[in-house]
Amino acid sequence: RVFTCGGDCGVEVVPVARASRLWPGLAVVWFDAHADLNTPASSPSGHFHGMPVRTLLGDGPPELLQLLPSRLEPSQLIYVGARSLDPPEQDYVDSHAVTLLSAEPASSLPDRLSAALRKGRFGAAYVHVDLDVLDPSSFPHVCCPAEGGLATSTLVAAVAAVGSAVPVVAGAGLTECCGDPEPSRPELEAVARALAELLLPRPDPPPPAPMSLSPPAWPAHYRPIAHEPFGDGGQATLDTLARYVEADQPVVLTGADIVDVERWSDNAKVEALLGDKAVLVKRARGRRFRYWANDDPGARTAPGGGGGGGGAFG
Repeated sequence: RVFTCGGDCGVEVVPVARASRLWPGLAVVWFDAHADLNTPASSPSGHFHGMPVRTLLGDGPPELLQLLPSRLEPSQLIYVGARSLDPPEQDYVDSHAVTLLSAEPASSLPDRLSAALRKGRFGAAYVHVDLDVLDPSSFPHVCCPAEGGLATSTLVAAVAAVGSAVPVVAGAGLTECCGDPEPSRPELEAVARALAELLLPRPDPPPPAPMSLSPPAWPAHYRPIAHEPFGDGGQATLDTLARYVEADQPVVLTGADIVDVERWSDNAKVEALLGDKAVLVKRARGRRFRYWANDDPGARTAPGGGGGGGGAFG
């Protein structure tokens, strides 16, 4: 993951293109007073810092486009706080239904941003912050200030909302700090810290609580567990399990191998498959899998014997 800090918005072209190649379809959350959607032909100034997003969309300088490893689609863009668009930029936003979240009402901005990310079902995001997204009263040290921007606290909260709404933040950028920002150092540090925290490793979620079975569906020396313990099966194994489940067909897991059983009451076959191995047995519907671990293979009871099985494993 990359944190790009400094320069104007043009420095974001390569980091965003790289992130898009590594995480195809990621959201690009663009905190900026400007849309940066001009082309060389439409730009009033000719300055490239007004063209990076359009370049990432495939409409930039040809000599630069041929170097990019990937290109964006308009549906990947989420603008936050943009309020100074040139007419060609506004036309592009309108004709391509690009998401544009206004600064007001400020209190709802984090929730509105989270909703937009979840609606797009994005698996990752890149977060760009041009400091002119802030109102000049909060941070005036920018190249192109525009009235009506965000307060620093609102920007920090909205940046944090991205981290809560997507599984991966692929990168971040902080640009357009001009002059001597020392008088506004607390504001600058707060924004930089919020972006950096997006890129820190996230703690693992707590393990799920063990499943409770009442009455027990397996012999007493089996215990219910709620994690995925079968080796390197991963998502491919889960997808295979789902196919069995949708057909309401039982299976026994031996490591990462799946062995089907003709019917749930076929206790003899289940017992034979278990042998003396540390084997997991699964039964569920839909994708809500249940697993049982054999705590004591030597204590296995015969089908129909004691231990709470009642002669049928399910």
